[in-house]
Amino acid sequence: MSPSAARRLLLGSVWTFGIKFIGLFGGLLVNAILARLLSTDEVGIYFLIISIAGFGAVLVRFGMQQTIVRFVAESVAVHTGGRARQTVAKVTGIVFLGSALAGLALFSGVGNWLAYELFDAPLLADLIGMLAALVLVIAYQTVVSESFRGLHQIPQASLFDTVLCTLVFAFMLVLRSVIGKVDLYDVLVLLVVANVLTNLTGAALLAGRFRALPGGGNTEVFELLRNSAPLLVNNVSFYFISNAGLWVVGAYLPATDVAVYGAVVRLVSLVSISLWIVNMVVQPFIAEQNALNRRRDLERVLRAAATLAGLPAFMVLLVVVFHGDVVMGMIYGAPYQAGGALLAIYSLGHIVNVWTGACANVLIYTGHQKTAMGISLVSGSISVLAAVLLVQPMGTMGVALAMSVGFALQNLATWWFAHQQVGIWTHASVSVPDMIKAYRRAIGAWRK
Repeated sequence: MSPSAARRLLLGSVWTFGIKFIGLFGGLLVNAILARLLSTDEVGIYFLIISIAGFGAVLVRFGMQQTIVRFVAESVAVHTGGRARQTVAKVTGIVFLGSALAGLALFSGVGNWLAYELFDAPLLADLIGMLAALVLVIAYQTVVSESFRGLHQIPQASLFDTVLCTLVFAFMLVLRSVIGKVDLYDVLVLLVVANVLTNLTGAALLAGRFRALPGGGNTEVFELLRNSAPLLVNNVSFYFISNAGLWVVGAYLPATDVAVYGAVVRLVSLVSISLWIVNMVVQPFIAEQNALNRRRDLERVLRAAATLAGLPAFMVLLVVVFHGDVVMGMIYGAPYQAGGALLAIYSLGHIVNVWTGACANVLIYTGHQKTAMGISLVSGSISVLAAVLLVQPMGTMGVALAMSVGFALQNLATWWFAHQQVGIWTHASVSVPDMIKAYRRAIGAWRK
């Protein structure tokens, strides 16, 4: 890999880490505020609404977030700016059409089914309009951020991928709480407004950047759909395995348990944030290096990146395993301390994710989307089935165990198939000398 490419990758990682760290702090601040402003039951419903809206956004995006990165990055590399512009425009149209259909479905009975039949949460039925609005703004937020990522503008991609919205939302939430009592409806209105403001800002910045791209080219809707369909299944499966535990808890247990479980799921991101940052940076890099047939260079970079991500993840793991109840109490308050054991179980599954590195992205960005899709389907189905079987005898502990083991097995299978089909290992080194070498190389690339 050339020094300029190494520096670009490292610089992107540094920017992303800084921005995402701010975003993570903002997210924890938001959740801490909500845990103190709303009742435990309301917090549980809030987590369910955000989770359902995210699932709806995954559906209406139709797997397009990876397609945007790939098509835009390739277009920039070969100077076909027209193709990049058409990609973003047509994906935006698909997302808006899908969001309209999702809203129609929610108001036509799906919303009431979720509220009264699946989750037994009547309050949810009064918030269907907010849920439909969140599907649209969350889906379009990804279009904006991934368009920046395809342009290799990693800081902007990181900023507009929930971080800026989270900070705006936190600011608005604090101001609103000063005025008077806040209920769940007020919270959701502020969240929608924060998303709209940041999405429009990002779209305005993107317009100028895409107009400046040289070259022509075009993109057909069928081409986008053909490339994205396997990714849709993979994304749905991944989201399912990440959120099905919350849905199982919501379907079988009281809203108080949903609140504690949802708080744990959001906090566990502390363990894998280092890998998440690496994944966001390397996505366009994988597509670019694969197109240039530089797989050995790609493997060295990905393994070094996983090694760099592993040490901070392991340090966080030690804290949450031995002091999870303290961490939960500090952030969310005394009613949430019972989630300490759940946090430890979930974190152990996520450390496997960190060790295996960017294996899923290797499959997706080298044309092996169907393999990633199959792995996600099998592992997700097993995890959900296990969670349903364990929720009544073991409660939230059984659900956390099922989801954590399933997530670990999914990552191990993806790691293995990435090597079998692409010929690239992505895992972190557990050797102390290798870790020192990786950090020295990173520092050296930064200095150059």
